[in-house]
Amino acid sequence: MNSIKAQKILITGGPGSGKTSIIERLKNEGFSCMDEFSRSLLKLGKKQGLYDVFLEQPTLLTSKIISARKKQFFESEKIYNPKKRLVFFDRGIHDAIAYYMYIDNSNPYPTWAENYIYDKIFFFPQWKKIYLNDKERVESYNTSKKISSIIEFTYKYYKYDIIEVPKVSIENRMNFILKFSNLGS
Repeated sequence: MNSIKAQKILITGGPGSGKTSIIERLKNEGFSCMDEFSRSLLKLGKKQGLYDVFLEQPTLLTSKIISARKKQFFESEKIYNPKKRLVFFDRGIHDAIAYYMYIDNSNPYPTWAENYIYDKIFFFPQWKKIYLNDKERVESYNTSKKISSIIEFTYKYYKYDIIEVPKVSIENRMNFILKFSNLGS
């Protein structure tokens, strides 16, 4: 078994800030990536007649998201690509806590989240120019800005240094992330 572990690099930020576009580009470049999956849970909720499952059943959705993200966290420790020693995450465990805090103004998981450590956190600020609604992203731009602020606060609460990604092209954002992940562009 390989003794070198990949670095866990987290891509986070509010809804519609461009995270998934970067994850898709990183995948195309051959990097290991852990996908965001809460959209599938939101689609399932819609099929069950819920307009916004997160607002209507926040505790249930949060626990499902955290469970799946914990699984991703541990799965990433088995990944090692000698060419590119990074694993990128489209959102992390702490994002679920931030969304719950947005709904409930409380943190139901104050200490155990400290056990899940990402090596770098890249934060995507809200960018009105690229923000779009769709069937799962029902938040207004102003709501997404509030969620973004809570996500940023949550990672700072857990003592993470956040690297803010500039509002530039997908290519330049990816190169920025690679540069600050110590791989260069």
